[in-house]
Amino acid sequence: MNSQTEIYKQQIEGMAKGQITIDPRRTLLLVVDMVNDGCRDEGSFKKMMNADISMFQAIEPNIIALMRACKTAGIPRVCVQSIYDFAYLSEAMRQRFEAMGIQDGQIAPKGQWGSKIIDSLMDEKPEYIMIKSHYSAFAKNRSLMYKVGLDTKFEEYLQLPVEYDKETQTNKKRILKEYFQDAEIGPLCTDRLISLDRFMCQRNTLIITGGSTHVCEDAAVSAASERGYHVIEPIDAVASEDVDKHYAYLHNHGIFKSELITTANLIESLKRF
Repeated sequence: MNSQTEIYKQQIEGMAKGQITIDPRRTLLLVVDMVNDGCRDEGSFKKMMNADISMFQAIEPNIIALMRACKTAGIPRVCVQSIYDFAYLSEAMRQRFEAMGIQDGQIAPKGQWGSKIIDSLMDEKPEYIMIKSHYSAFAKNRSLMYKVGLDTKFEEYLQLPVEYDKETQTNKKRILKEYFQDAEIGPLCTDRLISLDRFMCQRNTLIITGGSTHVCEDAAVSAASERGYHVIEPIDAVASEDVDKHYAYLHNHGIFKSELITTANLIESLKRF
C-alpha cells in the first residue's frame, strides 16, 4: 500500500463513521460478482491470473451479515452472477478481453463452477439472481434479473454450457441473448425476467456490495449514480484484487457517487427502522 493509498484509506474510514436513514421499502441490496472464479482459490482469478483474492474472501462474512439484516428488514436481495462466454459479450468487451490475454471460456463460463455464486451466499437464499454479460449490472440487452424458483426451465437452461445453445435454438427455444431482450420489454416491475432499471421503478436506493471495486462494482455504482439513485456502499463489504485501485475508487465513490458506511453501522440503521 503506497502513501497516497494510506491517505485514501484514512479518509474513507472517516467518511464511513456516521449513521444513515434508510427506507427498506424503497431499497434494494445488490451483491456484485461474488462468484467462484473470483472468490475461491481454485478459481480463474487466482489460478490463471495470479490475482490476490484475499479481500474478496475477507468481505464474505460482512456480506452474509448484511444479507441477513436486509432479509429481516424486508429488503430484496439480488446476487449478481456474471457469464462471460464470448458468445454473450459485446464486440467491444470481447476485444478488451482478448487484449488482456483472456480466452473464451476462461472466466465465468455459463453452466460451470466458475460462474456460480459462492455457496455461502446462496445458502442465505437470495430472492433474486441477476445474470449479466457485461461489467455493468445495468447494461441494456446484457443483463436480467429473475426470482429464484419461479421459472425452473429458465434456471435449468442456465446450468447448460454455452455449447448447448445450438441445440437449444434447433429446438426453437430461447438462448441467453434473447432472454436479455425479454427482460427489457417485459411487464414493468414483474417477478419474472426483468432489467434492473425496470425493477427499480418503485425504489430509489441501492446498497451495493461485492467486487471488483474498480471494475464491475464501480460500473454498478456509476450507473446507479447517473440514474439519480441514492447509493450506499459498505466499505468493508466491497473488494478488489488491487489494493491501491480499491481505495482510490472507493474514495472517489464516497466523494461523488455514494454514501460510505461500515457494515455494522448499516445494520444498526436497518434495525432502527
